[in-house]
Amino acid sequence: MNLTWEVILKAKQQNIDPHTLKFHPDFSGSPYRETVFDDMNLSELAETQVGINPLYRFSHIFGTLLDINESRYTQLREMLFDVFLHYQSQLDLRQGLTKSEYYIRAILRDLLGEVYGEKAAEVVALFSNEEAKSMLYGLLTMFRCGSSMELFRQVMRAIYPRGIVYRNGDVYREILIYLPQQKNRIEELRIEFLINGFLDINYTVYTFWGHHFGVIDLEETLEFDEMILF
Repeated sequence: MNLTWEVILKAKQQNIDPHTLKFHPDFSGSPYRETVFDDMNLSELAETQVGINPLYRFSHIFGTLLDINESRYTQLREMLFDVFLHYQSQLDLRQGLTKSEYYIRAILRDLLGEVYGEKAAEVVALFSNEEAKSMLYGLLTMFRCGSSMELFRQVMRAIYPRGIVYRNGDVYREILIYLPQQKNRIEELRIEFLINGFLDINYTVYTFWGHHFGVIDLEETLEFDEMILF
C-alpha cells in the first residue's frame, strides 16, 4: 500500500468504511513512498489513522500549506489535508473507469437505495464485493439484451463456482440447480434474488442443496446417502 487510493481499496476489502479513515501528514517516512507505516510490507490495515508523506506527489500544494515554520491554524490545515487526500484518492480510483463501470455503480446505488424494493436492498448487501460485481455486470447485460438462460448460468457460475445449473430437456422451461453447500436462510435469499432477477417468471426452478440428484448412467451421482431422488 504505497498510495492513498490503495489504502482506500484495502479498507473496502476489509469491510472498513473509507470515510472513517483519517489521513494525517507525516514527514518521518521514506521520501520514495506516499504512505507512512512502521512496516513497509504491511498487507492489512490495523487502524484508521494513516500517515501520509505530503511531499511525495503534492509538494507544490503542501510545501507551503504544511510549512513547519507555520504554527497557526494547525487543526484547520490538517483537516484540509485529510479532505484533499480523500477527494484525490476518489479521483485516482475513477481514472480509467469504463462507461459500463459507471452504469453498474448507478445500478448498485439504485438497489441499495431501495428503488427496486426494500428486500432487494437487504439481499444485495449479502453478496461480497466480487460477487456483487459479477451480479451487477449480469444485470447490466440483461438490461441491454434481455434475460436468458445462458446469462443466468454465467452469473451463477461466477457466484457459485462449484454449483451446476441444468436445463431439463424433458420439461420445457424447467431448471435444476445443484449447490454443494448446506441450505441456510442467507443462501436461500441470495438464490431467490438471482432467480427472480435473471429468469422470466414462467420458469420452474428446483434447487438441490448439499447432495446432487441422481442421474442414470452417471455413477458419481448415484452413491447411497449422497444423492437426492427427483
